[in-house]
Parts: sequence; C-alpha cells; structure tokens
Amino acid sequence: RQLPVPPSWERHSLHYIYTALSRNVKMPGIHEFTAMGMLDNTLIDYFDSDRQVKFPKQKWMKAELKEDYWKKGTESRQSKQQWFKVNIEILMKRLNQSHADTHVLQWMHGCEADSQPDGSFVFHKGIDMYSYDGQNFLFFDDENQVWVASVTAAKATKMKWDNVSDLRKYTMGYLENECMEWMNTFLRFQRENGTTPVPDVFLFAGKSKVEENIILTCMATGFSSLHTVLQMKRNGHILSKEDGVESSGVRPNGDDTYQIRDHVEIFKSDESTYTCEVIDVPSKLHLHKVWGKSPPAVLSAFFFFNFRWRSGCSVNAPLIDENVSACRQIESVGQLVSDSLKQDAPLRVLFLYKRVLMGEILAKNTV
Repeated sequence: RQLPVPPSWERHSLHYIYTALSRNVKMPGIHEFTAMGMLDNTLIDYFDSDRQVKFPKQKWMKAELKEDYWKKGTESRQSKQQWFKVNIEILMKRLNQSHADTHVLQWMHGCEADSQPDGSFVFHKGIDMYSYDGQNFLFFDDENQVWVASVTAAKATKMKWDNVSDLRKYTMGYLENECMEWMNTFLRFQRENGTTPVPDVFLFAGKSKVEENIILTCMATGFSSLHTVLQMKRNGHILSKEDGVESSGVRPNGDDTYQIRDHVEIFKSDESTYTCEVIDVPSKLHLHKVWGKSPPAVLSAFFFFNFRWRSGCSVNAPLIDENVSACRQIESVGQLVSDSLKQDAPLRVLFLYKRVLMGEILAKNTV
C-alpha cells in the first residue's frame, strides 16, 4: 500500500514497456510481443504483435494526438518487435538454450520527476534496464554513463554498448530531456481534458466467525492510477496492520481499471466512527465514505461475486494484454518459462519500459 505524497510536490512518471517471447505460445491474451505506455502507472497506449497497430487507451490521448503520431508510433513499435526477435535469438545462442523452451526478454525505459509549486518539473531519475527470463540482465548507470551487467551473460553486451558513444548520448538525452518533455505534455493533456475516472467507494459490514464481532470492509473499484491510496479510519485515526487491517492489494478489473479492499474485525458494540477514504494525489481526488452501522447483509456476497479476484495475485505491474487480467497473464507467462527452465517457482516477471517514439539508434545495436 502506498502513502500520500507530501502536498508541496508530486512525483510523476512516464514509462514504456516492451515484452517479447521467444515463440508464440498460442494462449489467449499472451502475445509474442507487446508494448505499452504508462503515465503515473496508468495505461495510455498499447500495441501487440497480433494487431500490429499502436492505439490510445485514454480518451485524452485520442483527442490530443493526431493520426501522424499513431502512424509513427506503430512503425516504431513494429521496428522494435523485429529488434527483440533478433536479440532473443542472440541470447539463446549465447546461453545454449533450446527453441523448444519459452524465453522472455523485457525492457524498461522511462523517467520520473517531481512537480514544483510553480508548475515546473525537476528530474528525479531515469530508468533504462533489461531482464531476461525474469532476471535482471543489464541496466544503464546514468550517473557514470556506463552500462552495468547484472549477470555474466550480459558482459559481452555491456562491452559492446559502452563503446558506442552515440548510444550513450542518446540514452542520457532521452532520460533527462525528451522523456521529461513528453511526460509534461501528457500531463497537460490529461489535466486539460479532466479525464481522471472517479472510483466507486463502499464501506459495509459482514459476518464474522465470532458472534460478538463483525468484519468491516472498505472497497474502492474503478480507479485507473496505481498511485491511488485506500485508508480506513477510526475516529480520524488511520488504521494499519497493527490495528488488524488486512488488504487485498491492488488488483485488476479487466477493463483498464483497478480495485482494492481492506477489512478489519471489530466488536458489534463498537460505537466509534469508521470512515473509508480514497486518495489520488496527482489528480487531487479525495473521496470519503462514513459507515452507517448497517447490519451484516448479503452485500458481501454481492461484492465477492461481482468483483472476483484471483487469490494471491497482487498487481504491481500493467497488463500484457489490455483485455486480459494481469494476474492471469503474469502467472501464465511465468509458468511457461518456469516449466521450460525446469524450475519449481513461477517466473518473477519484471515488466520493462520504453518510450513511444524511440530513436532508431537502439534498433541498430544488437546485444
């Protein structure tokens, strides 16, 4: 669970995700290649190898960006799809891996910045890193302007890329300048269009196994930003794990929005004032619901069956396919790689990011 950012500043992020499989696994919602943009952890655009078209996932993206933007973005992502295909082959040969197995190459690229009271942004950090089969592979150290190999198999790539001065200059320029400009532009588009969805908030009581107790549940569903914070309060005091609060964590609804529920067990005789609050600092959203001390009813069953969750699958990353549960996809891809590598534990999928209109220089430098 996240805590609100201090009101004097806000942290924003723009990340792009590229995920490529070594083969087509022919499973619903699992594509050989996917790419998507995330603004403040909210999906804003999407591309996959089956549709071969980059398209907006937010109304303000569609309204503000002209056809030429989407055409160039489609061409860029098609180019990167081929880049990934070539480089997975190189890594498989380097590691002496079989084509009968499924392997995953991922790339994260983006920037984070802090907004100031005067409306300007201050660069916080940039990210440019790769993973292979769920393990850290290579990342760019922007302070020393060198590539760092996380595993032995990445050392050859590090040596090659360190010797490409144009690649180093492009990477630094994108992280500290171009990415920041796009983030500022997207945030302005979003603000001017006022499109932040308002989630539904529920606060209700359910039955407990203990006759004298009830289970009070606070739930929010329909929000699009992973910055969203859910809080339960008793007489104005924020309840925590130490107070017995348990949380589902943020989970996907399957329609580009998310949900979360917290619950705490209390005495039926408790006369305290309980509230459920939902806060999203970037959009200045603050919703407040007070418990009316209604008796336990069938509401809990209604919410369970209408907002079903996959047990034990918390969402800390975006969807692989925008219409399929991220939990299901993460588990599916992880199990594929886990099985192929003869491992017992499912793959710890690391989603990696890349911006929408990347320069062609990286496409010319194979690993």
